[in-house]
Amino acid sequence: EVAVLHGRLLGSGDAEVESAVETVTNALRHPLLARARAAAQCHRELPVLLNTGQQIVEGVVDLAFVENGEWQIVDFKTDEDLTGRRTHYETQVKWYAAALSRLTGMPARASLLAL
Repeated sequence: EVAVLHGRLLGSGDAEVESAVETVTNALRHPLLARARAAAQCHRELPVLLNTGQQIVEGVVDLAFVENGEWQIVDFKTDEDLTGRRTHYETQVKWYAAALSRLTGMPARASLLAL
C-alpha cells in the first residue's frame, strides 16, 4: 500500500500508519468533502493574502469550493484537542473567507473540520 510505504519513509510504526489511514478515510467520507467533490470550482492549498489596511493576513486555504454562488472555505485541523486553540483557528479560517470574498466579490462561509 502507498500509505504503508510513505509511513516507512517517515519512520512511522504500523499503529501510526493505521491511524493516519483511518483519519483520511473518515475525512473523505465527510459530507462537506462530498460537496467539494461535486463542485465545479474547487481549490486545494490555495494561497491567500489580504491587506486589511492595519495588517497583512497571509495563509494557505486547505480547501475552497464554490457552492450555490458562495465560497465554502474549509480548514482541516488534526489537533487531538481543539479546546485551547479553537478561537484562534476559527479566526484564522474567517480571515481566509474574508480574503477570498474580497478577492472574488462572492460571499464566503468558513468551516473547521477536525480530523
